[in-house]
Amino acid sequence: MRNCHGVLLSDTGSGLDAAAPLLPAVVFSKDIRELCGRAVSQFLDRHSRCAFVSPVNGHRCANTRLGHAQGHQDRMGELLQTGPFVSDNFDSQAFLRVIETAVHSSMQEINQSMAPSGRREWRRYASKVHQTNLAELRSRDGFPYRTSEGEMRNNFAKNATVCYGCFFGRPEYRLPCDHVICAECVEDFDGTPESDRYPGVFVHDSCAACTATGDAWPYRIRVKPSLAGVRVLSLDGGGVRGIVQLVVLKRLEEQTGLGIPLGRFFDLMVGTSAGGVIALGLGVQGRTVPDCIERFRTFARTGFKEKTFTKGKLGLGWLARMVRTSIYHTEPLEVAMHTAFRPAFNQPVFGLQNPCRVAVTTTVNKELKLIANYNRGGKGRYLNSDMAVSYAARCTSAAPMFFEQAYYMGQECWDGGLKANNPIRLAATEPQQIWGEGVRFDFVLSVGSGHGSKPQTQPTPCVRQPWLAELLKTLLSTMDGERAWSEFHPVSEPRIRDRAVRLNVEFKTPVEPSLDDAKSIPDMEFAAQNHGFYHHHHPSGPSRSPEIAPLMGSTPVQLLACLAIQLRASMFFFEIDYIEQRKGMVVFRGWICCRLSPGEGGFAELMGMAKRFTVAGQHYPLETPSVHAPFKLGVVVQETDENLDKHVRIDVDFDQPHQAAISGFPMTIKSLLDHGRMCPDRYVLSTAAQEATEQGGTP
Repeated sequence: MRNCHGVLLSDTGSGLDAAAPLLPAVVFSKDIRELCGRAVSQFLDRHSRCAFVSPVNGHRCANTRLGHAQGHQDRMGELLQTGPFVSDNFDSQAFLRVIETAVHSSMQEINQSMAPSGRREWRRYASKVHQTNLAELRSRDGFPYRTSEGEMRNNFAKNATVCYGCFFGRPEYRLPCDHVICAECVEDFDGTPESDRYPGVFVHDSCAACTATGDAWPYRIRVKPSLAGVRVLSLDGGGVRGIVQLVVLKRLEEQTGLGIPLGRFFDLMVGTSAGGVIALGLGVQGRTVPDCIERFRTFARTGFKEKTFTKGKLGLGWLARMVRTSIYHTEPLEVAMHTAFRPAFNQPVFGLQNPCRVAVTTTVNKELKLIANYNRGGKGRYLNSDMAVSYAARCTSAAPMFFEQAYYMGQECWDGGLKANNPIRLAATEPQQIWGEGVRFDFVLSVGSGHGSKPQTQPTPCVRQPWLAELLKTLLSTMDGERAWSEFHPVSEPRIRDRAVRLNVEFKTPVEPSLDDAKSIPDMEFAAQNHGFYHHHHPSGPSRSPEIAPLMGSTPVQLLACLAIQLRASMFFFEIDYIEQRKGMVVFRGWICCRLSPGEGGFAELMGMAKRFTVAGQHYPLETPSVHAPFKLGVVVQETDENLDKHVRIDVDFDQPHQAAISGFPMTIKSLLDHGRMCPDRYVLSTAAQEATEQGGTP
């Protein structure tokens, strides 16, 4: 079997035996051996030269097997002789046997040294062995390393599609040296002393791939805790109307009272067009909303430079747009994009550098594509995301007729709003691609760019491709995103629908502002600042069952206030330490922890607001928690096992007449048990629980 960190382990049938030995036949299984065999064959086909040597001039054939269609040729391409590829004496099977022997030796050493300590220790020990092997590779000039002068050698790993920490995982996390490693290696190469380890926080003293150190090291990496829920932000497109979203988000950021960037409250942002530009600023670059507002104003003032006559009335404007292909010049737009993302406008999108994942939409060949900081892309619906963050903003916002298309790797990229101006469906489904089908949602917040009684005035299109013209027409007529929301919300599954909220400002003008109406920005800011957001229904009923509602008690009428409470509460999560199932009772012992750390902005403020926690009905008051030590409150969840579908609540009280569920909660007893069984190496489980599982039942 494979544990929750991806380690292949022996399967005792229980899935809980932390003392079972590592079996070489499992770690280097038949499937893995065949995979290695194919990898060796592919490498030889691409890189191993033909062994033929000309009897005439003694020159050796320079072609590989894949490049041998023309026969034997020298380095200059001159034909030496016709004939098939000639293999050298390399024995692939002997090479695989050497690998298998090395794996068996390592497993035997691990079993003898670490077997009593559990699977997590096995993996950590294996990572140390792996580091030793990487050091040996570097000494043989076969892996990235730095010379004594600081020069990087053999730096082939930066654009890898696999993690060069382990060679198996999907790279996601960018280190200061620009190498990108997978989530498993983030944990495996953690240098934090055992006594100081904290859920979801890992510290690397150097790069796992190239051993880089320096001023940026040690480097702290945060990952989503395993029992925490997912917090999603979906941002509509809208051109300069994006200022509406920013003002609304500024109000929300202020309501939290923690004084930290809004991106710290979200695990995933999905944005289209202007919403994509905002998501890149908030999520990838970690900016505050006020900072983004100032940059957005500057962009709107400098990025829209009209081509001659393209804004003209009647036939003259249409003719000018047809000849010039777009209303606005490209160069001022791209300069404004660079300015908006300074100083790091060339920062690559790909590679997580903070906990927030970001995906922005673009349209390529009639299809919707995503540019994501957590997926390098290049296949499926993900576009290659090694592009600069400023160019990703250009790709997501290239509205036809208004701007020329963006070109990337030979493809035309148009505004993502042509296919999904309100990306709420993507925002609701993408977490399942990232964290799995069983992902739990804390909230899904959709923010629009304003709506009115009539859609914006549509200039006569000058787009030559019929499919593009039709999509543009649809985009301009549905810019407010309300139809997409009304089609999504009623039919979404309950776990999403009950946690999904839409914020959109109503314009009082007869016609909605157009996406390039920069002169209306002050009016739009005023409308967004003064718009009242109220519940269509009370957050704890009647459409929601009280046991699963995010808020309990007398909640505020203002929706932004309720959302701010949920955002603060989502900073707390539960970490299991011990599970016991005995005599009709289920007991979970663990800690309530925090996504913020001492010394980090917002930590002291959050600790000052939290007054007590209620865990399955039991109260845990806080006696002025320390702002100098990581927050860790020991709690016990105890329930009967008669109804495994019963929801357990863990709520935080901010000294108000209401309580808010912490991240991932409410959660059923069955979900907690299933989590413990899926990740047995994380927890101590009672003998009774182990025996019950081995017998295939529940005691």
